[in-house]
Amino acid sequence: PSSNLSTGVHSITAVQIDLAGNFSPESGALTVNFDIDPPYVILVDDPSFSLNDNGEYTLSPDDLVQFVSDNVSSIVNIIGQVDRGNYSCADLGEQNPTLLHTDEAGNTDSRIVTMTIIDDKPPVISAKSSITLNVDAFGSVTLTPAMIDEGSYDNCGIQSQVLSQTLFDRTDEGV
Repeated sequence: PSSNLSTGVHSITAVQIDLAGNFSPESGALTVNFDIDPPYVILVDDPSFSLNDNGEYTLSPDDLVQFVSDNVSSIVNIIGQVDRGNYSCADLGEQNPTLLHTDEAGNTDSRIVTMTIIDDKPPVISAKSSITLNVDAFGSVTLTPAMIDEGSYDNCGIQSQVLSQTLFDRTDEGV
């Protein structure tokens, strides 16, 4: 038998010999395949992911992959992993996780993927429907967002609150 096998498929047979020198019948062919190739991976084009209502996204390897195959391992035996799975409002914009797919022989395909984390959920406004303002000694009053806000919120926080009018005087009475 040669110990210098080349890469590829080889047919090997086995024979057993007992202590009395009796030989077993030759076995059927045993096929040996040297798996040196990593899994073949096709990525999703331009992946982007929206944060949920809590401002979070959990990334799975399947989110980034269109197709995976291997020359030897069954698809169910290829393990996909990402080096980072959790994203939040602090991660908006382009991100570059590393995606790994490893077959049963330990061959690994490693890719740095460019993806985008987005916040596409608008703020939810909760405001009083009416308010009574009392003018000061000069006949005016300033209205601030805090005076009418009743719990407005956004998954990534509210950057600013703007009112269409903030300064009122006696001529605005009843408006």
